[in-house]
Amino acid sequence: MMPSEIAFLHAVTVLSILIFKISALIAGVIIIKIGASLLEKGIKGEFQFKSKFKKDISLDLIGASPGLFFILVGGFVIAVAIIQDKPFSLSYDQHNTETAPQFPNKKGS
Repeated sequence: MMPSEIAFLHAVTVLSILIFKISALIAGVIIIKIGASLLEKGIKGEFQFKSKFKKDISLDLIGASPGLFFILVGGFVIAVAIIQDKPFSLSYDQHNTETAPQFPNKKGS
């Protein structure tokens, strides 16, 4: 691989990571704005969810404000976009750039 090809692959990788982070941030902000508008309008969504698992485990979820739920979900989406690390690496053989990539043989063949 030529250095220009490696630079291109590096740029594509960095650009895709940047697009992921920016789109997650935008989605998080939109979700938070929806939640804030629900809170401003005073919309209340009373719901109750009960579930029982096996014999001793039960789950009770009672909701009072969908606006607060949207704000929390939007904050979670933004936190994931900031914290999520997308490591990558590019490697090539500088001395032998003209050969095709070699793939390992399957066992038994």
